[in-house]
Amino acid sequence: MIKVQLDGDNYAKIGKNWVDENYIIVPTDLCRKLYEQYLEIVDYKTFSFDDFVDLVLELKENEFHSKVISMIKWYLANKLDKEFLALRRLLPILTSSYRSLNKPETALQLYEKAYHKYGKSIVSAALLTSVAAAYCDVKEYETAKGFCDRAYAMQGGGKGYATELFLVYKRIEKEKG
Repeated sequence: MIKVQLDGDNYAKIGKNWVDENYIIVPTDLCRKLYEQYLEIVDYKTFSFDDFVDLVLELKENEFHSKVISMIKWYLANKLDKEFLALRRLLPILTSSYRSLNKPETALQLYEKAYHKYGKSIVSAALLTSVAAAYCDVKEYETAKGFCDRAYAMQGGGKGYATELFLVYKRIEKEKG
């Protein structure tokens, strides 16, 4: 359990939730302040890879997109392993964060650069879905559909495909007309 003090009050992070002294989950605006406080005292550079990924995902969910980008860039520059496990897991988060900051072109350039350098080893259904959404952002719906189809095939298709992928397909259908 992680504990943080803010404005004289004590809070704890249990799992993905910040709670007050009565174990009541705090409102979103306070949650953001607690993450900011937490990021000042934590050294994520010492985290295991899984703990690092958990943290960037939590920060992404709480819309700390710039921080997520800087953390992932640091990780890729300093700790990228040769098996590309890190790259496969972090690229979808990174491209999604760029999209959230209204920078879909940067997300697409990042994908192209990584794919050119590492090839299929970095491709995952999550990455293809994020790239498809970025192509929607720049109104290239045919290209977006191609990436969706690749993500769908990579997941094995069927009724259980990811919600995000379903939403991108729906977006293409709606916006393309």
